Amino acid sequence: MYPSMTHCHVIGAVATDRVNILVRARAGPLRDEESTMRISRVAFAGVAVAAAAAAAGTAFTASNTVPDSVAGYGQGEITGVTVTDIHYVPVAADPTHLDQVVFTSTTQITAAHPTVTMTLKSSSTAVVGTPYTCSVGAWDSAAATPSQPITCVATDEPEFTGFNYVGLSVSQ
Repeated sequence: MYPSMTHCHVIGAVATDRVNILVRARAGPLRDEESTMRISRVAFAGVAVAAAAAAAGTAFTASNTVPDSVAGYGQGEITGVTVTDIHYVPVAADPTHLDQVVFTSTTQITAAHPTVTMTLKSSSTAVVGTPYTCSVGAWDSAAATPSQPITCVATDEPEFTGFNYVGLSVSQ
């Protein structure tokens, strides 16, 4: 076919009169380059899959919408009420039962509508009945020791033997 073809085609080269063309369709050095290219393509594909998974993961996560709000912290001084006397008033018809308790406070309760409750307990933890609502009397500034009465009515009239602790809570 070609007038000057020699045996070079056996080792991978075709020789003509003027040009020597090297054919390397499956030569060794190209395999190394192909291997490197293949690793690069596999690595690129792996990075692409990871990026797609990350994008899909963030696309399907739930989100919360929280409106703007104001939050804060404040503090105030808490002082106790000084009680100088506790008077237990029995039920007139049955003196073994409690009708009311009158506390005398030397601390003036100045709030227009304070929350005052009394709790009776039979031990340090067992509450007798429910907390009782109390009323605050007028401040007596003319007394030798200025004071204010706090009266708590025991609406269920518990027996005196049913409790041995009394607690008073005042919130202004």
